[in-house]
Amino acid sequence: MSRRLLIVFLALGLLVTGCTVEEAEEKPSAAGPDLMTYRDEDKGFSIEVPKSWGVVQPGEKPPEGLEAISLPENARLVALSPERADSVEAGELAALAPALVVQVNPTARELDFEEFERATTQAVRASADEETFESQVVALPPGEAVEYTYERAAEGGVRSGVRQYALLVDGKQYVLSFQTEADRLHGDTDLFEQIADTFKVD
Repeated sequence: MSRRLLIVFLALGLLVTGCTVEEAEEKPSAAGPDLMTYRDEDKGFSIEVPKSWGVVQPGEKPPEGLEAISLPENARLVALSPERADSVEAGELAALAPALVVQVNPTARELDFEEFERATTQAVRASADEETFESQVVALPPGEAVEYTYERAAEGGVRSGVRQYALLVDGKQYVLSFQTEADRLHGDTDLFEQIADTFKVD
């Protein structure tokens, strides 16, 4: 079995290169795991992830054991749970323990939120299992976001569960994509929501 793990997440808009994400601080959370804040000064956002997760940043050598990760070219941050990191090191493609990709894309033209919602929903539906697809508008710290929940076929014959948040802030599209095993999606939702609620745009 190949050691190459492909993390397939929705890519919206143009490719973004370079990353200046830096670790800012560690925070204990009363409602969940200890969180670590990552800040991207170049794109002006921050997000907190469990400090036990491994973080892979484009343009940098992945940590030991994560060399097989293939990053989306427009990803600004990829965070992997310890289970995912262990499965990558072992070359196990079937293990889809929780992971997060944060992408930032400029928009081709000015959009209002309704246009943005229509366009992103159409793009997400193209890769989703229609029977499991759900969407709604939710509030995150930067403003309104479209939340998508769905399943899809993943490499290795397993099904992945996806929770995505798409935001439009000052002409930029921010996409937070969480992936886990389909059977775990419901159980991992609280953690995904906790992380998404820490997302901020400067």
